[in-house]
Amino acid sequence: MKKLIFIIITALGSSCISNNESSGIDEILEFYGGRVEYSIGANASTEDELQGKFFELKMMDVDFDKYFQDNYRLPASNIAYLYYKNLDESERDDYSFIRVVLTNDSNEYILEFSTDQLEQIRSSMPIMDSTVEYLAKQDYQGLILTFHPMLRSNLDSLKYTNEQLGIDQQYGKVTGFSLQGFKTTQLAVQNSTLNCLRISGVLLRETQKTDFSITIEADRYSKAILGIRYAK
Repeated sequence: MKKLIFIIITALGSSCISNNESSGIDEILEFYGGRVEYSIGANASTEDELQGKFFELKMMDVDFDKYFQDNYRLPASNIAYLYYKNLDESERDDYSFIRVVLTNDSNEYILEFSTDQLEQIRSSMPIMDSTVEYLAKQDYQGLILTFHPMLRSNLDSLKYTNEQLGIDQQYGKVTGFSLQGFKTTQLAVQNSTLNCLRISGVLLRETQKTDFSITIEADRYSKAILGIRYAK
């Protein structure tokens, strides 16, 4: 039998949450606008779903369809991460997962992200930061050295560099990066299956922004890049 227990429900003020949690909510509002209601609860169930204590963020008055259409998981993952990354270690350990509720007209879309997933993205952001730094410096040979050997082996480095310089010429040099979300996935490589993390966002450029994502090995310390994608 499914059993769901809510411990605390609060939607106004921040007296029941820490300063770090309040900062996370403020960052979400700064990024998306709209309104946020939050609640803290615990889930215990015999069904195949996330268990334990959770923090719920309910987003209202935001037109996610305008940017994401049916891909609600992308902004939901970003909302969960913006909250999670503001927590200190003890606060991160206090929750089993973060629940995000996106409202659209009369519909609600509920998506949940375990703290293990969110810790993967938090510990992987340095490689995205270094990737953006390589792009900003137009150091494409240096960037190639961070690629997984499998990716490098099939890459013409001179052709790749020239292609990226052409993108820079058309859209302007890279000046920064704005995270839009992430997803966990699996990738078949040779005779094994790798757990991967795809980090997606927007490259800020001098002339026009471009979509950008990298795929890395989620479980490896090296977190080598397995895939990289640019789009207009």
